[in-house]
Amino acid sequence: MKGGLCIIRQSGEIETRKIDRPPTGDELHKVVDGYIEVVPYWDHLIVPSAKIVSKCVAFCDSDGKTTGNKLFNLRATTMWEAILRRQGKSCEGVDHLVGDICVVWGDQELLDNL
Repeated sequence: MKGGLCIIRQSGEIETRKIDRPPTGDELHKVVDGYIEVVPYWDHLIVPSAKIVSKCVAFCDSDGKTTGNKLFNLRATTMWEAILRRQGKSCEGVDHLVGDICVVWGDQELLDNL
């Protein structure tokens, strides 16, 4: 298994880490600082600066909008909206992402074992 984590911080910074196994629920929970929820339709990741183009699964804090302590994540929302537009969908003006977002990318074996 080969892949990585791409953490899109609410500040807009992007952090990438290589992984050789799927992250545990606890590890994802720590990254998003809350209960994990899959971001709908976010199925691929493109980060040119890190030379990443891959299938993926994105996770956010399921209670991030209701707890009041998470900030709007402009960078992650913009990336998600671009993916949705390519799929003929949109969340513009309807939904947005808050807090740190964790995107797990990698080969099919890694993604199948999430």
